[in-house]
Amino acid sequence: MGANLRPSANASQIEDSIKNAGLRQVRQREAQLWQRASYNMTAQRYAEAQRDLRQLLALPEGGVHRDEAQRNLTDVIPKLQLQGKLLTQTQQALRQGDFSAARKVRVLKFSRAAATQVN
Repeated sequence: MGANLRPSANASQIEDSIKNAGLRQVRQREAQLWQRASYNMTAQRYAEAQRDLRQLLALPEGGVHRDEAQRNLTDVIPKLQLQGKLLTQTQQALRQGDFSAARKVRVLKFSRAAATQVN
């Protein structure tokens, strides 16, 4: 059969941005915020990442990262923050020689991880 001649979603988005200056500005700003939020998440600067993602979501319609930004705000960042908190608690317990507390935190971490996978 013949090749699919429909443009890809990405090509369509680029074409839309070229034709519409307002949309182009929204997408450029969104790209800046998305990149900064991604960098801040990687650097474990979650408050800054959340700020950037909220700014991204406040932009006018037309962006391409809205769903991902919302998911990062509601799911990904809270899970990363919890993991960091549990890791800190475990490290603190181990430094104090409290192996029982470290095991409890580890069990709590795994039980929460299992619960989030079920939901």
